[in-house]
Amino acid sequence: MVTSTIVSIALLSILVLVAAFTPLLSVEKIEVVGNHRIPTKLLTNALANQLGKPLPQVSLDSVSNDLKNFTLVQSVSVVNLPPHTLQVRIVERQAICIIRTNLGLFVYDPAGVRIASVSSTSKYPVVEAAGTPGKSEEFKAAIKTLLALPVSLYPSVASVSAPSMDSVTFHLRGMAGQKVIWGDSTQAVLKAKVLLALIKHQKLSDRVTYDVSSPKDPTVRY
Repeated sequence: MVTSTIVSIALLSILVLVAAFTPLLSVEKIEVVGNHRIPTKLLTNALANQLGKPLPQVSLDSVSNDLKNFTLVQSVSVVNLPPHTLQVRIVERQAICIIRTNLGLFVYDPAGVRIASVSSTSKYPVVEAAGTPGKSEEFKAAIKTLLALPVSLYPSVASVSAPSMDSVTFHLRGMAGQKVIWGDSTQAVLKAKVLLALIKHQKLSDRVTYDVSSPKDPTVRY
């Protein structure tokens, strides 16, 4: 009985070694999923050096390193699909705002990573914040404000200004350019609820300023 157990363990070890270090489970096909804006061919070309490797030897670090030059890639995961397919799952960065630079207009993700150049400001709000995107506290305060807004209100935001962490303001789209005084990043959920309630009682054409910096004592100025 003991002898058969030892033999079984030995055979299993041999099979593991064979699978890990021989072409038995080598990568012959790379399947990329999750990408929408990055062409699949560019990604598979960048991953070409993974071809021929035994699947068990393909590491997440090596795949991530192959894709490090793609700024649109936020995160990567890998799945082995024996016998010969390596699946690479991509999560692309999602734009949240536009920032004006000396080189033109660019969309950025919430982490402050520049994604791509744009020629229009119609889809995303323009953020004006002190410091470097992704590093300055002012930028983070502006992004926290956008992330706190209800999905229904976010498309209505034309621009966000954050000269300091405690003085975030933004303007809504429309000829009236309604202004919202947000203040700092505290009580964001309550501020969003109060703002929605105030907006419901105003026409988009009304030239007003909503002050929700103190959400328990909001004001509307004409």
